[in-house]
Amino acid sequence: MDLGKSVQGVALYGEFARMGATTQIIVTPDGYDSEGNEVPMNIIRRTVTTSSPRKQWRFSSLVATDPISTIIRDKGLSMDEAKEAYCDERMRYASGLFDQLVRGEWLLVGDPILVEVSKIDLDAVSANKTPTKLIYRINQSRTAQGYPADLVNETTPTPAAV
Repeated sequence: MDLGKSVQGVALYGEFARMGATTQIIVTPDGYDSEGNEVPMNIIRRTVTTSSPRKQWRFSSLVATDPISTIIRDKGLSMDEAKEAYCDERMRYASGLFDQLVRGEWLLVGDPILVEVSKIDLDAVSANKTPTKLIYRINQSRTAQGYPADLVNETTPTPAAV
């Protein structure tokens, strides 16, 4: 995180498919918006289906309730243990989401994509609005990496086909 830089970090994009549905997930980094406000890491996700091919994106901030210093003081943990507890708490929602994908037998489509995130992208994320410029860059990368043009496939995906 650097307040002076336009690029605030890198987002991770993953796409998961099963018959008739695709789940898209974007994990944005902590960063600053164009006003200098801190924006926490977010998971932006949606599941598109044949009946709802233009589903809206949903947002979840990944934050911890206590800073590392409080965890050390209250739980008597070492710095390394406190950092691990802090990260576990921040990622609790994300871990649950990925566990659901595994239990639901969703298959990862292609390789995950890494895309730069700007302050302007974080302006939209902090307002829970679709970061259209970030989505555009992700779609450009999807095309370049040979992802399927259609998000929703009517057949059961196989690991070799995705």
